[in-house]
Amino acid sequence: MSFWQTGFEIYGQEEGEANSEALKTLVNCFQSCNCSNAYYRISDKRILKGLILDLPLNQQRDIYYLIDQCHEDGTVFEKIYKNNGGNEVLAGKIGALLNLGKEKNLTLDMLKDFTNNSFSYRGVENIKAVVDNIGLEFPNINIQIIPFMGKSWDACDKILFDVRLPDYDYDYAVAGGGNLCAFNKKDIIQKSGAGIGVTRLTEYILEKQKKDEFEDKESENSYAV
Repeated sequence: MSFWQTGFEIYGQEEGEANSEALKTLVNCFQSCNCSNAYYRISDKRILKGLILDLPLNQQRDIYYLIDQCHEDGTVFEKIYKNNGGNEVLAGKIGALLNLGKEKNLTLDMLKDFTNNSFSYRGVENIKAVVDNIGLEFPNINIQIIPFMGKSWDACDKILFDVRLPDYDYDYAVAGGGNLCAFNKKDIIQKSGAGIGVTRLTEYILEKQKKDEFEDKESENSYAV
């Protein structure tokens, strides 16, 4: 089955403004699709990267991949990373960071207390700027701060966000994006954007419609009895 998606990119704006506009555009898209229950996860790669800056790039990528395979579970990551010969101290630090994501109401202050270097701290501050900006226009949307996003696309080098729909056990991101300057080192042009998984969103809407119809019939049958 082919996977269809659509997306957009924002060029030339200041980084924080572009990231905020990209996320605002996603919010508008999902509200226009009558998906007001969508929630938006946000993170910044620098929070974790501050812990692994001294590692070679290939080892950093291995850590990102393992976090994705562990579904961002710090306890599972720590166990597998150590079993594969990884440094025990580093495994504990990364595991503890990821497990902050299990907090239902993870705050920026909690992340800030965890970071111990200026590189990670800039990631926390970046999230704060975007969340504050979004809150001014959309005060009631559900934004969840997480320590790290396993689907950390190489194209994004700082902030990352995705969109999820909580109903009907559909545990997939239906959209995602962030800062897109990772492959743009020669000529630094600020760029942010996002992609919307049209295939996944269609699957979700059809599944929602099917289950809503089933629940309506069940309700009608209970009244008939």
